[in-house]
Amino acid sequence: MIRKLGLIAILLCVCLSALPAAAEENVGDGIQETAAGGDSSTQGGSAEQKQGLLPKVVYTGGREILTVYADGTFEVKDVESQGTPRMITPIAESGGYFYTAGSVFDAYRVQRVGQDGTVENYDFDPNAGMYLQFAQDGYQYYNAKGYIVRVSEHEEPDRKKTLGKGSLLSRDETYIRNQEIWFTDVDGDYAIYKLANGKKTKLSKNDSYLKAVHNGWIYYHYYENKRWALYRMTLNGTNKQKLSGDADMAKTYIANNKIYYLDNHAKALREMNLDGTAKRVICKLRTDGVDIFAVEQGSIYFTEEQHPGKSNQQLYQADLKTGKKKLLVNIPLDFDYGWVRIRNVEPIGDYVAYSLANEVFLTKQDGTSPKKVATLGGAGAGRDLLHSKAK
Repeated sequence: MIRKLGLIAILLCVCLSALPAAAEENVGDGIQETAAGGDSSTQGGSAEQKQGLLPKVVYTGGREILTVYADGTFEVKDVESQGTPRMITPIAESGGYFYTAGSVFDAYRVQRVGQDGTVENYDFDPNAGMYLQFAQDGYQYYNAKGYIVRVSEHEEPDRKKTLGKGSLLSRDETYIRNQEIWFTDVDGDYAIYKLANGKKTKLSKNDSYLKAVHNGWIYYHYYENKRWALYRMTLNGTNKQKLSGDADMAKTYIANNKIYYLDNHAKALREMNLDGTAKRVICKLRTDGVDIFAVEQGSIYFTEEQHPGKSNQQLYQADLKTGKKKLLVNIPLDFDYGWVRIRNVEPIGDYVAYSLANEVFLTKQDGTSPKKVATLGGAGAGRDLLHSKAK
């Protein structure tokens, strides 16, 4: 059953106080200060004037929408809807919409939340075992008792369709083209499969994790010789090639027709061509590399962390040409129903936005004065926020 609820968003316009304009490079002292309030209509223009003019990053915790603009100002909208799930959790983002899910009365409810706060509900019989994994191009993809089910958001005769056996992990481990799906099956042997016309075909060895599909190639991680290797193969599973040499791949990121990766064997952030040639070191890692978030304007943004003992995590920016490495954030690595890691990193104007659990922060591109922008509710214990970037 689909019900559309028109909502009136409560608009709270505030802005950040001016951040320090200059500071010593590689500061990143990790002091999490609460940003000063203010009326954004008097400092930098109204929300209506900003809309469509400034790049922005939009975050959600399920019940609130936070928009952070490239000039450092921000606004928060409440998502107030009748019948909000009791255990609402951010699940996915697609096409400018956020998706949350949870239990409500006698249904499993998925809510598609617009950036203006409007909500559309999708209710399912809890006995059907439907669990949303991600959304893409107007379709929602669910795991349901060992099967993959697709639900259309369009007016179609067959809006709910069982595609075949299998269990999806996330959007990052899935590639969809027309009616075909390539995915890592998390209910089976963690191999990569192709699903087409209800037929499931195994393409890789067990314990392979699809990481990206680019120009007709599947790039995937495979654990061997006590380290994570990077392979690629064609979409039909042929011509398998190992690309990583002796590297231990912590993270793979494809941009600019290059593969950027964190090598925890050589303790380096590296780059190579899509076929594995022309490997080079961009910069060295001080500790273990964890994640790569963005490659923009000649820079790459990534995190490192060290533990056991005094566990810390660092967010860095590095120049892709010179390898010059800049520390933006250095904070403790806490544990609360899971590791509370730096997530949702996005460079935006003179700032870099990022989240920790259900809190959103800004720091200058030179690493000075991290500021807490907001704490968003509805994420749940141990849950991270979701974000979407608009240029």
